[in-house]
Amino acid sequence: MEKVLVFWQLESEKKQFLPRLNGSIEKICVDNSYISLLLSSGSNDYEVLILSAVDLISRLSVNTIRPKFFNLLKPTLSKTKRKYLKSPTDFDKFKLKHDYSCKFEIHPKSKNLYFPNNAAIQAYDLVKNEQAFIQNAAPVLSTGKVRSETKLIDPNVTIISFTHDGEWMCTFDEVLNSEIDNLLSKNDKQYALKFWRFVEPKNDSSNKNGSWELSTKIIDPHGNSNPILSIIPAPTSYFNGLAFLTADSKGGLRIWRPSVPKEAYQIKGTGKQQQTAWTMRKSKAPLGAQSSDAVDLCWSDDSSIIFLAVECSIKTINAKTMEEIPYQDFPLPSLSGSRIRSISIVDNHLVILSKTRITSFNLLTAQLTDLVAKVNTTLGGKNLIAIDPIANIICLALNYYHIEEENNHEFKVHSKLLLFKPNQLKPIHVQTHNQGIASIRNYKNNSFVFVDLDSRVGTLHSSSIELSNQIETDLSHEISAMLTNSRATANIVTSRNVAHRNGSIDAPVSDKNLDEGNTRVIDLHTVQPIFQNIDGVQIETLFDRIVKVLK
Repeated sequence: MEKVLVFWQLESEKKQFLPRLNGSIEKICVDNSYISLLLSSGSNDYEVLILSAVDLISRLSVNTIRPKFFNLLKPTLSKTKRKYLKSPTDFDKFKLKHDYSCKFEIHPKSKNLYFPNNAAIQAYDLVKNEQAFIQNAAPVLSTGKVRSETKLIDPNVTIISFTHDGEWMCTFDEVLNSEIDNLLSKNDKQYALKFWRFVEPKNDSSNKNGSWELSTKIIDPHGNSNPILSIIPAPTSYFNGLAFLTADSKGGLRIWRPSVPKEAYQIKGTGKQQQTAWTMRKSKAPLGAQSSDAVDLCWSDDSSIIFLAVECSIKTINAKTMEEIPYQDFPLPSLSGSRIRSISIVDNHLVILSKTRITSFNLLTAQLTDLVAKVNTTLGGKNLIAIDPIANIICLALNYYHIEEENNHEFKVHSKLLLFKPNQLKPIHVQTHNQGIASIRNYKNNSFVFVDLDSRVGTLHSSSIELSNQIETDLSHEISAMLTNSRATANIVTSRNVAHRNGSIDAPVSDKNLDEGNTRVIDLHTVQPIFQNIDGVQIETLFDRIVKVLK
């Protein structure tokens, strides 16, 4: 448990230590030239480390993603199964009893997946299918815990957010006072908001993936031990996106921006500037004294309006004055119907996901769209919806219980991925999955990345799905239009040939002349070469091919 590997030389009675491994040692396997270690850093997080027996240098490290689920699957499913067996007729399999979601974010620049897990953040390279690095976001004991040290509680990183350029990261962590001192404040929590700058890897550095350097740490950023529940980056129209907006459990808002040091504060002799400090620039007082865990934020692209969701209501706030906009100036009716999980903006639509409903509201016409549907979400429903701002597509993951009657009523969690347009109720695509989905985020090239309950990563490409759904109607429409144009072109070409033989190119052409003109029989063998190698061919080029054949 101390994360230390000890080698004993029996003849000389000397010891050699290999400390500070990535986890507690679960198993050791020794062969002639290699030593294999199974390391555990949590309940379901394992790592295989291969060491050379000669120089004790790691030759291979095998890691998986390390998501932190809010609830473990197996023990909670057994409880749910017992409830089902008591009253099967009253059981709703589409309503989950526990929250199985997890949090992760995608770096805008490197596209690495960032998983907060306790006090560390794992960066996972999806292309290489390997762990990029581990970033310690809060101080912990790196040598493991023994005896009374096990009572020391590690900090827990709960929120991660990146600026749109990927140069800055904002994290929020909380730590519970340990019981080791037996103080009256042992159940109190301490909160810290941290701003990190990404440091590019150097040529002579052993770290090829770069690292994050702490720039500013703020204790109790919203005061009075009030936790932050939502952090979003500012849109690029607001100081080039170099700002973060935070919301606490009471509805209080604060905008944070970096203070760039002036030339007068440069460190003498080096030409380097002092460390950039992030400070609060604007704030809005909390809505009341009552705390809530149903809080979310979104910011309009033109950075003029901030939408704040608390419990079942949505507040519209002027980003310049940080004051609430009156209802008569910006009418926004009640849209949620229950506690709000997530709000986001897609094109000109405000999309609201609540406990029992998904709703889309057109901000320009101030009317509800056709996208209004009944759903059942848990407290972590915010992690089960993602937005593609380029293709204007909403991806929603829905989990449900799958009961195998023939297999002793075995309980499992299955899921569906639904892709919507913000103004259409019918999904443009539905994808089923034989395992529950814990989180989903927008990836690059109009695609989505999801993590399931087996700690697997999957991708769903929205562009190809949308194309496959519309290929029949769009292609038939295009071909129909091309055939119509080709017939008109063929008539003109034939008319000109008949008129040319009659001695006048401008002579009017009658139906009789068209019948008497030279005709060409077109069959399957004539048209078939047109549709060979059409991958990536534009419609205009395909139309030119048809015209050449008809000529």
